[in-house]
Amino acid sequence: MTNNAPGRKTYLIDAYNVLHKLPELGRILSQQPDYARRALVERVENWAAGTKARVVLVFDGRGEDLPSRAVRVVFSGNESADRHIRRALEKSANPRAVTVVSSDLEVAAHARACEAEAMRSETFLERIHGRAEAVEEDVKNRKLTPSEVEYWKRLFESDGTAE
Repeated sequence: MTNNAPGRKTYLIDAYNVLHKLPELGRILSQQPDYARRALVERVENWAAGTKARVVLVFDGRGEDLPSRAVRVVFSGNESADRHIRRALEKSANPRAVTVVSSDLEVAAHARACEAEAMRSETFLERIHGRAEAVEEDVKNRKLTPSEVEYWKRLFESDGTAE
């Protein structure tokens, strides 16, 4: 999963950990999980498209397929995302080329023990948004992506419950 071409960085991201650091998305996660996941994927995708890095977003459990050109989206199934990330890192041919993104202290400690870089979710968001204060402002003022527009169209055209 994390076999890198020489010099190519891989980001293994604990997706829900990052998602909960985005105040507006974290608040709607329990009511509209598909929307929140899609919004996170699109934000990370926008950042990843400008890098040569390989990016893997790992969500706990199961969910709908979230296709992306710049990000690989993985659902961990019966194991936790933390365990999935640890296992992927242990199987990596070049763990020094991997950055694990999670604010979970155990996940970060395991990453460092494997000689990978550990990055807090907040630091990752600062990196993709420029600065921490801009994160929530960006969520409030950004334009909707095409899939978000479709989501809201379906919601308002239905009986008020999104699929």
